[in-house]
Amino acid sequence: EAGAIEGWSLFEVTSPMGSHVEYNYVTYENLGKNATAAKFMDSPYFPEDWQKLLTKEELALVNRTSELRTLVKNEVWQLRDGMYDDNWMDAKIQVCNFFSIAKGKRGYDHYLVEKKYWMPVHKARIADDKLEGWDISNLYLPFGSDQAYEVSTTDIYKDMKQYMAEVEMEAYMKKMHPNKTMDEIFA
Repeated sequence: EAGAIEGWSLFEVTSPMGSHVEYNYVTYENLGKNATAAKFMDSPYFPEDWQKLLTKEELALVNRTSELRTLVKNEVWQLRDGMYDDNWMDAKIQVCNFFSIAKGKRGYDHYLVEKKYWMPVHKARIADDKLEGWDISNLYLPFGSDQAYEVSTTDIYKDMKQYMAEVEMEAYMKKMHPNKTMDEIFA
């Protein structure tokens, strides 16, 4: 309500799962445009009077946060491109795909492949009600050559049924790129 962020979500990680995984919940803060993101990063995380927003019981629970969870990592991603069905905000499943960039290549090269070949495929899948949305983002912070990945795409599904439905990706590739062979596309 104060305009410091555009949205906040909590996701449970369903895969991978088990005691060996790094984390099992993700919070997502949509910071909006660069000016909003800069304002957020430059200001205190909570407003001065944040305690007044909570009941006594809620405040007691918030004060136990460090007992209940461990913050494993914090990353800032910048949305490069995306497309979404009208009801994508009601979707229950998001599949995050993380990519490292080959030595000597640029993240922009990867983006161009995604935009030229995969974006039309995902647009067709959205039109066929096989997908609710898709986007591509760059890891903004932290950065550097020691990062395991620097680009991500997100496939957004209405529910597990839509996610688990068999999709012939090769058929979509041929439909959207009829003058290219699969070998040419993946070269």
